[in-house]
Formats: sequence, structure tokens, C-alpha cells
Amino acid sequence: MIEYSTHESTVLGTSIGRLMIDRQFDEWDVIKEEIASKDYEYLRIKVQNPLNHELDRLNALCKTAHLLEIVRSYTTYDLHNMTLEDWSGDFNFVQVDATTRELFFDTFKETYEDIPFGSYTPEAVFKRFDLEAQRASLSSYFYNFYTGNYPEKAAYLIYHRQQELVGCLSIDFFETESYSYYVGVKKAFRKNNILLKSINFIHRTTQSRKLMYAKGSARLHNLYSQKAFDKSGMLCTGYDWIYLLEL
Repeated sequence: MIEYSTHESTVLGTSIGRLMIDRQFDEWDVIKEEIASKDYEYLRIKVQNPLNHELDRLNALCKTAHLLEIVRSYTTYDLHNMTLEDWSGDFNFVQVDATTRELFFDTFKETYEDIPFGSYTPEAVFKRFDLEAQRASLSSYFYNFYTGNYPEKAAYLIYHRQQELVGCLSIDFFETESYSYYVGVKKAFRKNNILLKSINFIHRTTQSRKLMYAKGSARLHNLYSQKAFDKSGMLCTGYDWIYLLEL
């Protein structure tokens, strides 16, 4: 049930587990037993649309539950039943491979400006995992896994008129759906609807793989991304609360 986060644990020098709790979840005792039987120091949990009693159960699992972020989640309707137009215009999306890996990595670092753990990361967490360590963990994950060697993970460089590099994005592919963890655009190009064009590209790429849904999310304060998701025709499915549990 709890997934050991190998990369994050190695880079940050601790033992971190990950877990997602959906609205139908009711196995809190199983989680408690699993925590007791493992050597996790921390557990990162994403809770979908939590209710009061679920937050109480969450707090009962640990010494401290740190709220890191709240994200607004989105999904397309069934892509099998949709005709998608190409909104890319003058922009091209080129898949990253071994020859462009370094370029993607540099573009990711240039465009990423958030706190990796989450916008609400408290001082107590920063004392254990400072901003530099958080960014090293995240950027090295993208560097190691979005290289073209993993069919379930793809990254793309975004070019204007096939010449000027303006950003990058990533897509993860699952059994019936895709999820995009990142779209980053250089500051000078952020008023060109590139995010909306990128979302459309993600939808078309997902459809080309014959998957049913393309999903994504935006941090609660990121109104620009939320508006782009809304404009693309995606449906808001609710809010995910992300916690770091100190065990």
C-alpha cells in the first residue's frame, strides 16, 4: 500500500514512503500496521477531498502532520469520444532523448520556480530539507527518468517556429490515463498562451496512445494554470491535500 520512494530517500538521506488516499479509502488500520512494520521516517500522503474525520485519522498516524500543498485537480472527458483540434500554431514540441537530455535539464532548472515540497512547507521541514536539497532531489529525478529510455515517461522541449527554445514539459503514461507533472515556460514567453497550447498537446499525445484521460493539477495559488485548464475544457475533480508525516 505504501510505496517506498527510492530516489527521494537516496538523495535526501532518509527513508520516505508515498501514499495516495482517495474518497473510497477506509483502511487506516492497515496503514498504521504497515508504518509500524517498516523503517520509514517520513510519509508523503496525498488525500483527495479530505473530510474532518480523515484529517483526524491522518494526525493519529504520526508525531506531526505537515501540510505542504493543496492542489486543484483536473481531468479531460473520455478522449475516445473527443475530436481534438491542434492549437500548437507556431510552437513545436520535440521529444527529449539522450542527445537533448542536458538541454531539457537546463530548461527545467531555468523555468522551475516553486518550492518542490509545496508552497506551505513549514520552517520545521525546511530545517530538515532545505530548498537546495529539495530542488536537487526534484531536478535529479527529472534528469534521470525523462531521458527517452522509459516508455512510461516522456519529456518535450517547446520551440517557437522550430528555432527558439521557450520551455519544456513532462508526461507520465499509465494504464488508462496520462498525468503531466510539469509544464515550464521561460519568463519572456509567458504571455503567448504557451501553457494552453501545451495542455492541448498533452491531450493529443494522450489520445494518440489510445488512453482515456489526460490529468493534471495546479497549486491553489496558481490561478494562471487553473484558468488554462478551464479554458482547455478540462473538468475540475476537486482538491488534493498533500502532507508530509513525520513518523
